[in-house]
Amino acid sequence: MALAIGCLDFCDDLPRVLGHLGRALKPGGRMLFTVLERRQGLEAHEEATRRVRTADTDVTLHLWSAVETARALDLAGLRTDFYLHAPGWELLAEERTMWFGWWYVTRD
Repeated sequence: MALAIGCLDFCDDLPRVLGHLGRALKPGGRMLFTVLERRQGLEAHEEATRRVRTADTDVTLHLWSAVETARALDLAGLRTDFYLHAPGWELLAEERTMWFGWWYVTRD
């Protein structure tokens, strides 16, 4: 079992990273992960990247649509068992909740 909550937000090549994670799982292995999800009409989630200020530096967040994530999973040989679009974390500087795609997948 692998767990990747909140860390793929900084990933600029989701298909490559999911491919690596998929290969690390044994056949039948499972993984729960999140990605910031890009969605038109959801404020602050409409662009593929977003710069945010942290305490000491700016960081770039990467947002992936559900379709892009599903395509990357297929390429990685991972099957979606469960998906949910739900709140992920608070961006305190903007008083905003950021939304994740929550994915529970199995390696074929």
